[in-house]
Amino acid sequence: MADRTSHDEELSQAELADRLRELADTIESEGPADVRVGNKAIRMSPGASTKFSIETVEESRRFRSDRESVSLDMSWTPES
Repeated sequence: MADRTSHDEELSQAELADRLRELADTIESEGPADVRVGNKAIRMSPGASTKFSIETVEESRRFRSDRESVSLDMSWTPES
C-alpha cells in the first residue's frame, strides 16, 4: 500500500526558489530528513542513488493565455 500526500499552492518566484533550495538541502543531508508538504512534514530517507525525471510542457492557446509547466519526479530506495 502506498501513502500519498500532496499539496497545491501558488508561490512567488522567490518563494518557489526557497522551497526548491529547502528540498535540495533535505536531499543532500545525511540520514532521514523531513520533506514539507503543505502543513505536514514527511520523514524520508533518500538513498545514495536517485532516479530523476524532468518534463517541460509549453502550451499555446488561441483564446486563453499560454501556459508553461515543469514536472519533476524523483524516486529512490530508502536507506536503512
